[in-house]
Amino acid sequence: MRLGIARSTIYYRSRKRTPDETDKQLIEAVMEANPSYGHKRIAIALKMNKKKVLRIMNKYGFKPRIRRFKKLVKKNDRNRPTALYDNIVYQLCPIRPNIAWCGDFTYIRFRSSFIYLATVLDLFTKEIIGASISCWHSQHLVKAALEEAVLKPEAACLNISIRIRARNTSRKRTLTISSNRALSFQ
Repeated sequence: MRLGIARSTIYYRSRKRTPDETDKQLIEAVMEANPSYGHKRIAIALKMNKKKVLRIMNKYGFKPRIRRFKKLVKKNDRNRPTALYDNIVYQLCPIRPNIAWCGDFTYIRFRSSFIYLATVLDLFTKEIIGASISCWHSQHLVKAALEEAVLKPEAACLNISIRIRARNTSRKRTLTISSNRALSFQ
């Protein structure tokens, strides 16, 4: 007893479990039932503080299983070919503007509904040449964006024929742009 303390104090182990060990077992039980739960959801399930749950999970090395989201496939798209037309611009590297254009459309959540945006881009300059916004997702949205791109004075495209196939219809429509920049949709 040179230090003034008993030797048994150095080797003392409490018979009572620490609160972390009991909480550890509760966390393990929740993780077995829900392996993808993180510290926030476990804290909600156990009605505990999320920082305490995170500290215990870090202390014992618990990590949730990362969920991999499956790519959703529509029922109508199953057992169909992936593309109707080959992408001929895939290996093309344009050397000047107005050689190749590409288009896309997306939706934007606005208040309680969606606004749809269609754009036409020049692949060389990466600029938006034409754009159209609508409250409805229809062929007129894409056609208006393409009309805006074609009717620009810089556009030097003369004869373009584009086939458009709507997802919800089985019929194909052809959009033809003639040299006087008039659009016809059949």
